[in-house]
Order: sequence, then structure tokens, then C-alpha cells
Amino acid sequence: MNRNELEAAAEERLFDAMLGELAREAAAPARGVAASRWLVAAFVVLGLAVVVGVVMTSRGTPAVAVAPQEPAPLPPTLEVRGITALRKADRQVENLSCAIEGPDFGVLQEFERLRALRVEQDHDLPHPTLVQSAWSLAPVARCTKLESLTVGPLARFTAVELAPIAALPNLRSLELVGKEKVLDGASAAVLVKLPLRSLVLREVFVVREGLRVLGELPLLERLELRDCTGLDRCDLKHLYRLRQLRALTLRGVGQATVQQFALTGEPVALQLPTIRDGRIVREVTADWIKGLAEALPNLRELDLAETRIDDQVLIALPRSLTFLGLRAAKGYGEPGMVAVGALPNLQGLACGEPPPNSHEQDRVPFASWWPVLRGMKLHRYEFAGIPTPDLLDELRQQTDLRELRLAIGLAVVTTNEQGHLILGEGPPLDFGCLGDLKHLDWVALVNPSASIVQAIRRAVGDRVRIEGLAR
Repeated sequence: MNRNELEAAAEERLFDAMLGELAREAAAPARGVAASRWLVAAFVVLGLAVVVGVVMTSRGTPAVAVAPQEPAPLPPTLEVRGITALRKADRQVENLSCAIEGPDFGVLQEFERLRALRVEQDHDLPHPTLVQSAWSLAPVARCTKLESLTVGPLARFTAVELAPIAALPNLRSLELVGKEKVLDGASAAVLVKLPLRSLVLREVFVVREGLRVLGELPLLERLELRDCTGLDRCDLKHLYRLRQLRALTLRGVGQATVQQFALTGEPVALQLPTIRDGRIVREVTADWIKGLAEALPNLRELDLAETRIDDQVLIALPRSLTFLGLRAAKGYGEPGMVAVGALPNLQGLACGEPPPNSHEQDRVPFASWWPVLRGMKLHRYEFAGIPTPDLLDELRQQTDLRELRLAIGLAVVTTNEQGHLILGEGPPLDFGCLGDLKHLDWVALVNPSASIVQAIRRAVGDRVRIEGLAR
């Protein structure tokens, strides 16, 4: 017997002994045991039974992480820049976004009611000041009510600076942004101490050990790896261990990299995919997708934006998916699109026209999606690219659409007096089709121009919420 088995057996014997003693007491009232005393003893034994049952159940079955209760909605964000504005801010604020310098981080410990915080260094200051300044996230550890933390670009960021946030007992959501950040074994070990439900890594360098340790997060439901470097040297199968995962984003995996060549004596930059043994390297393969579907039964959202894939990847997608992201993904064709259209539970899709590039021969023209889209009834649609009247005609067919996100590019290329190319807006588009979508209640626009916002507002009136997004 091991120690756990011995302790369980001892507890079982103790419970049996107490239950037997209680039965003997109840059967012999003449010995002076009052009814009230008998009831008290019964409650004690019942309490012990619950404890023993919980202990024995936890030993006999694998540990199951219990998700914390959903938090209350956050108030609007208070945005401040610089230490002067931060010192004037209300200390009772719950949602704060600040750009400050390293020596000023200490003021954050005074905001003890914070539930959401975005913090980054003030990059408007001269570069030497930014590099030489010292800072620490230790003051943030005093904000024990914190549920969401975004750490933007910070000079000289290491796992040492990240370590203090391990003391935050309620941190559910964490976003790390910036090329100076590294997810190694030490920084990942800090993350696994937190009750994280959501983790976003943007432009972070990921090493093998870091991704392996990341697989030990027991409560994680959403993971976004956006434009992270180093993933081509990691084993993505470590993500199979995130059994609670519901949403996964792998943006930019296997995307083309800029390589310099000297042709006719002049340097030329070409975007080329990674080649190994004469073949294009793909980290996201059909076999990996099949393993993902088997390992993560709760997975409902998968975003492969700007990732190099093929038709077999799309054919192997989990049939339980409700959302799929393929913005600027490359390498697939008609068989893959048909497979996407056949997914029985798919309600959300993100795709679009990637920027034209003569060196990217496997980009997918957006018009290729139209026959598939006509057979789908989407509730959520995201488009990135240059809008056309044909796109708006296709949207008119999506009568069940509730959410629409548009990252609209500029459509016209002109030349100024100096001979430089300038991007500008094309002729005004008629967004009147959006007014015909009776279920539409939210439109998000990424970096929109004022004219686009006005045109959409005229089309949908006041019944639809229009939100501008920075990214």
C-alpha cells in the first residue's frame, strides 16, 4: 500500500468506528444519552462522511479543475498617459489602461480596486530614457482583485519581472505583447500558478520548454498565439494537454519570411516559405488537426489566420467547430472550402482577400469562397480586405447574420508629385444591404475611415451597435 491508500483505509476505519459507536448510543438510551446529544453526534458523523467522501473521491479519480464563477461586467476603460495623469486618476477605478515609465510603476499599487489593467511603457519618450529605465511588475501584485492583465511592450522584459503576478489570486485573463518577451520554462512556470482561463501571446518568442510547461494550465479555455516566433521549433502536440480548451488561435504559423538576395548587384527582398528537405514546412498538418480533435473534445473555435495549410487540414477539422478563422491563410483550394461548408455546427467564419504579392502564388482569391458561402447560414462573419459590390451582394444572402467584423483595406493606388505610391479610398460603396439583415445587431470596424462609418450608419440606423477597433 502507498501512503494515500493507507490514509484512506485509516479514515474509513475511523468512520466505521464512529458510526458503530453512534448506533450503540442510540440503542441504549438508558445510559444517559439525550436525544439532543444524539442529533448533534449524527450531524458530526454526517459531516465527516462528506469530508471522507470528498477526500476518497479526489484520490480515486483524476483531479478536475472547477472553473471560478463568471465575473461581473467591467465598466468602461479609463485611459491615461504619463505619471501626472496617473497620479490624478481616481483610486477607485476598476478598469485602467496606462502608458508610463519604469520608475513610475510603483503608483499602480494604490489602485487596489482594479479588476482590469493594461500597462505599457510610454514609447513617446526619447529612446535612451526608455531603455535605461528600471521597472517591475511587483506593484501590480498589490492589486489582488485583478481579473485581467495586459502587459504591452516593455523594455528588457524577463521572467524575473513577470514573477510577482503569481501572487494574484483572481487573475483569469493575461495578455503579453512584444518581441522582447520570451516564453521559456521559467516564465511559463509563473503562468501555471495562476487560475488563467484566457492567455494571449502576441509577437512573443516561444521556446520548446515554455510551450511544454504551458500545457500544464488546468483551467485554460482560450489560447491565442499571434505572430509568435520560435513555434517552428516547438512540438505543437503539447497543446493536446489543454483539455478544457474551447478556443485556439494560431496566427502566422508557417507564414512566409522575408529573405534577402543579391541580384544584379542590388539587394532584393522576397517573401518565401520555410523550405526543409526540398519541401514547404507546415507545422499545422492534417495529422496534427486529427490529434487536436481527439484530445480536445470541448474545442469550438479555431483560428488559423495567416497560417500555411492545405486542403487535408480543412478536411480533418473537428465537426464540432462553431467558428473557423482563415484570414489570409494560404495553400488550400476548392476541396478545403467545400469541407468547411459541410461542417454541421459552423456559425462563424473569418476569411478575406490577402494583400496582393507576386511572390505568394498560393494565396486564395476571396471570390473562390462565394459558392460555398451561399450555402451557409452564418451568425458571425469577419472579412479582411478590400470591399467590393460583389462582397456586399454576398452579405445580403446571409439573412441570419448577427455579428459582422470588417477590416477594410484601401482600394486605390495613386502617385503623388514626388512619384511615391499612395493608397486611398475607392468610389463610395452602397452598404444598404446591411439594412436588410434583420438579425444584425453588431458591426465592428478595424481602423475605419469616417466615410465608411457614416455609410454603414446610414444603412443600419440606430438599431445596430457600431464599434471601432484598433486591431
